[in-house]
Amino acid sequence: MSRPSGRKPWNPLQARVLERTKLLGTRPAVSASILTQWFKYEERALNERDLRALGTFCDIPYEQALEEAGGKTASDRWSDLGKANVANLPKPHTKEHIANARKGGDATRSRFRDGTLVIDEDRLAKIKESKAANPNGLSKSLANLDKRTQRGIAQSILGGLISRGMSREEAERAAISKLMAPPDSIGDERAALSLLRPRRRNKGGRPRAEGKRDFIRMTLEQQGARNWTEIARLVMVRFEGISEPSDVELARRSKNLTAWYYRRPPTV
Repeated sequence: MSRPSGRKPWNPLQARVLERTKLLGTRPAVSASILTQWFKYEERALNERDLRALGTFCDIPYEQALEEAGGKTASDRWSDLGKANVANLPKPHTKEHIANARKGGDATRSRFRDGTLVIDEDRLAKIKESKAANPNGLSKSLANLDKRTQRGIAQSILGGLISRGMSREEAERAAISKLMAPPDSIGDERAALSLLRPRRRNKGGRPRAEGKRDFIRMTLEQQGARNWTEIARLVMVRFEGISEPSDVELARRSKNLTAWYYRRPPTV
């Protein structure tokens, strides 16, 4: 673990952690981001869990780790800050307190007109500046959609329709129409419906495989197919609604499907 931000340790525990890390060649079981912030800002304190982890890492008791870190945990520091903030607030029912309360109420009321939230001009200008500074933000967000599964996309569509006041049946019909249209283009209505319905699970928590084995057996008998890559493609389309799986995913799925099918043959 390199010294965060190139800064020197500002308490004895940090020096001990760095020395121990160099000696053992390993790092403590504490988040790297937490350690970085702790080294960077002298006012930072760690919570009890992280202090205990550092104590275990340095082979010292928790009480010693706490003392070397400054004698206060993060909770202690937050409590001190809260007390300091309360001390700086105006006393209740004073003129200053009433003026602050009215100021906050006026600010809230100014954002609403006829029950509709209104964004003030300053806020709108900041939003425009942010979009101008990051013109690729929308395209990146759209690119991230490709990482979502088809079931997740289908469930999101269904949830959005139900939140608009549709019944479950109405929302399912509307969602199927959306899924069968571009860009999802799921050609089979039954496949689209299977993405909208919750997966049936057995006692072990895994999705139930009923129907899939019979479908594979029927494919083997009727079509005489022995190409498990093609069988895997048919299974993914029928049971998961994935119409265009990648070659890598097909190869992985066909291997697993073959092992699963022949490990427990169906009873005829």
